[in-house]
Amino acid sequence: MKNQKTKGFKGFKKGLKCRDKQYAENADFEEDVKPVACSIGMHFCENPLDVFNYYPPSGQNEYAEVESIGDSVKKEDKTVTNKLSIKSKISIAGLFKMHFASIFKGIEASPSTINTSGYEAHANTSGYEAHANTSGKGAHANTSGDEAHANTSGYEAHANTSGDYAHANTSGDYAYANTSGDEAVASATGYGSRAKAKKGWIIIVDWGKDENRNRYIIDIKRAKVGKHKIQNIKIEPDTWYWFENGKLKSEKACKSS
Repeated sequence: MKNQKTKGFKGFKKGLKCRDKQYAENADFEEDVKPVACSIGMHFCENPLDVFNYYPPSGQNEYAEVESIGDSVKKEDKTVTNKLSIKSKISIAGLFKMHFASIFKGIEASPSTINTSGYEAHANTSGYEAHANTSGKGAHANTSGDEAHANTSGYEAHANTSGDYAHANTSGDYAYANTSGDEAVASATGYGSRAKAKKGWIIIVDWGKDENRNRYIIDIKRAKVGKHKIQNIKIEPDTWYWFENGKLKSEKACKSS
């Protein structure tokens, strides 16, 4: 693309360094090259959570909002440009907020969406790409169609999906996310929340508390079910996972103990 502005997110090592190049907030950087994906130019991701594929949330990396203001080329989950404007740094929690904001924006604009905001007001859909969105306390969302996402933000408001690529996202405290479709993501980011997937991915957040009992994110973990490990524990299908005091817990481990 020729000189088309594209907003996104970029990961760095501590000190805003990437591949031995020093960056800075609120500054523009230019390279006299023709950008080539995965090879030449400055790379960034258009989707917030894609930066974790290159700079995991290990505590040793930093992130910033960016904008391509030169020529750019996109390949899979990253974009490369020859002129990049670095904006302000963004926290891990901020990346998740941006991620969910984009999901909710798309869902609210969909003609086949059920939205609820009342206390214990549930939403259920069964059609292809028919999304369900709830924000009330204990207001659950359930979908069964392919690519029909379920999103909840209330306290103990669970999200469940069964279709392929149908993601379940929860951000409320003690809210569960469950998926059974291929490549579906179960993302549980609230304090004390749990995630379970049959074939896809899980994303869970390890929360801590300081001496004043203020919560903060210790780490964010993601894993492909049946293939990856978290804290040396293989993530199994149809099993609930969550964090307690920095330790990964699972439904099976609790039953066997």
